[in-house]
Amino acid sequence: MIQFVSDAHAAAREMKRVTKKGGSVATCVWDNSGGMELSERFWNAAVSVDPEAKRVGDRRYGSANGLSDLWTAAGFGNVETRALVIPMQFGSFEDFWHHLSNSQGPPELYISSLSEDRRRILKERLRTDILGNRPDRSITLRAKAWAVRGVVSAG
Repeated sequence: MIQFVSDAHAAAREMKRVTKKGGSVATCVWDNSGGMELSERFWNAAVSVDPEAKRVGDRRYGSANGLSDLWTAAGFGNVETRALVIPMQFGSFEDFWHHLSNSQGPPELYISSLSEDRRRILKERLRTDILGNRPDRSITLRAKAWAVRGVVSAG
């Protein structure tokens, strides 16, 4: 959620302030440095059919360095980051499209802003990018998030 708050630095400092000494504060952010195949496939297709397509959220924190720098600037100690890689399996392209267009987040917001015709064009472009000329089948796309954890120091 940290990429969606208006002032991430203030939010991190507030989380630190309300956590007892020795307590840990952590968050996760979807990767935006190229490791989020699920999202990259979608946005590449969106931009190919609509060069004005814009991702939502602050992308500064979608990397290990971005999160580590944010937590360090907020004053956390023992800051650690870790990549979390999750294979996302879908029974078919239709299952994948349903997930994108009915879940919360930037892809759903973008899809819902399109006319029915533009939605169909995007869907077909994405289908071609993922399946090529092959018939619909199960697909697995890698989802990657970055986690950060810091400790509120006793001093």
